[in-house]
Amino acid sequence: GLVVFHARRGFFVRNLTTEGLDDLFAVRRMLEQHAIKAAITRGDAEAFAPLLEWRARLLKADRSGPPASPAVLVEEDLALHATFCRLSGNATLIAAFEVVLAETRLALSVVNLRLGRLSRVVSH
Repeated sequence: GLVVFHARRGFFVRNLTTEGLDDLFAVRRMLEQHAIKAAITRGDAEAFAPLLEWRARLLKADRSGPPASPAVLVEEDLALHATFCRLSGNATLIAAFEVVLAETRLALSVVNLRLGRLSRVVSH
């Protein structure tokens, strides 16, 4: 979480470092690459229906109404990556990805609070 406990020192707000974020995204990338390879190897074409549904949902949202907020776009992107992992059929990989996903959400929230807008995050 955002708050960590250090014995005999108390509670502190977690410090996210560039190195820590790099490590997080490296692990996320490895998990996702393995998940995609596993999903393709399984060869279950019907299992890929959620990806088509995700694409259709985003295209519909893009064509109708005002543009989605950055927070909605981030959640949609994270949902896509989680879908890749579910398609692998590997329960351990899915569980590991859920931990990484929670850390990713936390990191994005903290970065968003510090920088204020997603466009500023992208430029850094």
